[in-house]
Amino acid sequence: MPPPVIDTEQSLRSTDEPARMVRADQGVPLAAGGTLTATNVQDAIDQLAAVLSSPGIGEAPTDGQLYGRQSSAWNVVPSGLSDAPSDGTTYGRKNATWVAASDGTVPENLQSANYTTVLADAGKFLYHPASDANARTFTIASNASVAYTIGTVISFINLSANALTIAIATDTMYLAGPGTTGSRTLAQYGCATALKVDTTTWIISGTGLT
Repeated sequence: MPPPVIDTEQSLRSTDEPARMVRADQGVPLAAGGTLTATNVQDAIDQLAAVLSSPGIGEAPTDGQLYGRQSSAWNVVPSGLSDAPSDGTTYGRKNATWVAASDGTVPENLQSANYTTVLADAGKFLYHPASDANARTFTIASNASVAYTIGTVISFINLSANALTIAIATDTMYLAGPGTTGSRTLAQYGCATALKVDTTTWIISGTGLT
């Protein structure tokens, strides 16, 4: 015996074609998910009305797996996802890896000794505190040892009464404006920022910088 057939009228939104009768077989898929299961006209009307009044998302499969929505379809959420680091930082997922989400603050790296930058200093400010009563030198590592991405920014703050020297290893650092190269001196309460503009080239500017 063939499956039950239900006739339902659909008004076409067309100026050159009249309304017509369309046939909906039991078991045909619905656009919002699921299939037509009604065996009589009234049940079909009720089922279609429920679909049209819903937000258009059918139920996920009931096979015991965890599903999420992607591109208007239910997809299995992969198992074995490790938890984000528990260091107080907000993390998100990128390329199957947990990465820190920016919260609008600039991380600090406090140093009370001579220091050469590392990859993790990208986007941070190196802080020479007032409590360190010594002149210090903070050196930007060469591209050969730390290949910072072009566009990397490293800032420097000096609150010590002793000058902070900002040096660069073997690459070139230009002073914004004059274009002179070489190490720079940052006075007390000075603030400076170095921007990597080419593979081995940085430009630095700031207040209290000579």
